[in-house]
Amino acid sequence: MAEQEAASVRGDASSAWRKLIESAMCMDGEAEDQTGAVESLTEGLKSTALGLVELLQLMEDHLTSVNVTRRIKGFTLIANVLQGEGIPKLESQQIHAFVRFCLEKFGDEAVVRPAIQCLKVCICDWEFYDKLLIKQIYDCLSQQVHIPSELQSTRLRALQILRAIANMEEEVVGNSPAEFRHFVMGVVQSVDAERDPRNLMVAFDLLNVTSRKYLEYCSDTLIDEFFDVFSCYFPISFKPSPNDGIGITTEELSRALVKSMLSHTLLASRVFILCCDKLSSQEMDVTQAAIELLNNAFEAFPSQFIDVHAVQVFKTLVVISAASKSQSIVDGCLRTVDTLCRSCTSSEFVVAEARSISSMGIKAAKEAEQRRRFRCCLQVCLSSDVCAKSFAEHVIPELNDGFLSSGEVANARQGILDMSIELSRTLKQSGHDASLEQHHLNLLSEMFSTALVIGQDSLQHSSGAAALALIVG
Repeated sequence: MAEQEAASVRGDASSAWRKLIESAMCMDGEAEDQTGAVESLTEGLKSTALGLVELLQLMEDHLTSVNVTRRIKGFTLIANVLQGEGIPKLESQQIHAFVRFCLEKFGDEAVVRPAIQCLKVCICDWEFYDKLLIKQIYDCLSQQVHIPSELQSTRLRALQILRAIANMEEEVVGNSPAEFRHFVMGVVQSVDAERDPRNLMVAFDLLNVTSRKYLEYCSDTLIDEFFDVFSCYFPISFKPSPNDGIGITTEELSRALVKSMLSHTLLASRVFILCCDKLSSQEMDVTQAAIELLNNAFEAFPSQFIDVHAVQVFKTLVVISAASKSQSIVDGCLRTVDTLCRSCTSSEFVVAEARSISSMGIKAAKEAEQRRRFRCCLQVCLSSDVCAKSFAEHVIPELNDGFLSSGEVANARQGILDMSIELSRTLKQSGHDASLEQHHLNLLSEMFSTALVIGQDSLQHSSGAAALALIVG
């Protein structure tokens, strides 16, 4: 008798759930207009008044219906219910069966979106793992779905699934370099042209993991494509709107992007080339972002990868510091040169650049704009303890020779004198004057003494005297 009563109760409950489902399925409008039914079914599952297997059984006719609208509504209802928090998950064997059922639906274009939603729950929330089925899921996503063309929510779930797969052991992706390259190509295609910040946070993380694990198996061409996928976002221009409900900041996106860009040494050359290009931007924010990325790159990459691009980076920083009217940009260049010199295995490139800069300054000494550029170059070179001495060793003798050989060309002599005074002051202010050898001090003293003797106006006299006092006093 008790068993009959229990069976009757279960029958009544199933009848009630079936009526609720039928009501939701008969509603006019889109499949998403099932909020009330979703909430009721979710509460039923959380309270164990309704089992997930029982729900799937009750939904079977709708999920397999020949009516397209009915299939869409049925699968969407299941997907939205599974997405609720606190839903008891299926047993392992039941999850396997459900995953296989979802995979079959990739051949049914009408229900691909809710199928992806269900698979996201299985893999990311329930931590489902079966090597063969996971491989099938990836193949379906990469071959049967064009992720960039999907809705934002579907793209997000697909990217979350791919990120979960990327974090699994390599055997899930494949057993050969060719299979690893295939996975990287799939990731590149999936992330391409993404614009939503919620999706980009996942995409950058996916790229970071993929880079660390599989980039070494890729050709240069594929690595270029991989780098292009996220370098086009640098620097992040996203500005969140007030009360947009997204909850993602520009800073969070920038950190995620930079982390992916610095994820592998195979990206080092591409990062440095990108930075040199962005440093020349007319937009101050872009230049500042490039300076910050450079400093992060110096910390992330070993010195042998920095050495390859040291000269190019150094020259670019010199040019930018000379041309910029922003003190913050100039200061950023100075700090970056110091970090560059400390990060390289050798500072020989600085010696070569010191000669080039001093020659440039001497040849154009009579031009005020070139003298200004020389001063900026001087600041950059002397911003580092590593290169200050080398710079002084080569610049001071050349300045002295240029001054003495100027003859009666007063404006050229004055220009060289101005540069020498600037050098003296910068050395003194930076504390590098203490490291100069005596013959360098003698050369400067000789130049300034000569300037005092042949000086033609009070500016030359006072400047020369002040600089001489700085150096020898």
